[in-house]
Amino acid sequence: MKKKFVLFVFLVIMLVFGDGSLVLAQEASLRLEQSQPLVGSTGVLINYMEGTITQSGSNTVALSVSTSTNCIVNSLTQTMYLQKLSGSSWVTVNNFTKSAYNTNCISDFKSSYVDIGSIYRLLAVAKATTSTTDIREAYSNPITIQ
Repeated sequence: MKKKFVLFVFLVIMLVFGDGSLVLAQEASLRLEQSQPLVGSTGVLINYMEGTITQSGSNTVALSVSTSTNCIVNSLTQTMYLQKLSGSSWVTVNNFTKSAYNTNCISDFKSSYVDIGSIYRLLAVAKATTSTTDIREAYSNPITIQ
């Protein structure tokens, strides 16, 4: 009985928070360990970056990224890039940028429309600035929109 109730609650959540159609959620994550400091970066400020791309409806994805630094920085900017596989190349189809000042953390959550049957991934780029600059990027694994 408990399993049936859990399944029922899951279906209700999908119908209420999705677009009304039943979709098996696809999700992929990214982490700072998957990234390397970019050219011109000191690589010493950003100590945490984590994010997800999740299919949240039949033609929508939810994107989330959180970044933190090991000290208060003058500025912290993160950009989420939704990328679509086109042939053998990744093409950016949407992007969202958020900045904060005199902080050590930043988070953002956005949703975006996608094409059913296409393959997408999340690219996150974070830039922290004090007297030095640290720039990191990390990619999620791809998901196929069903």
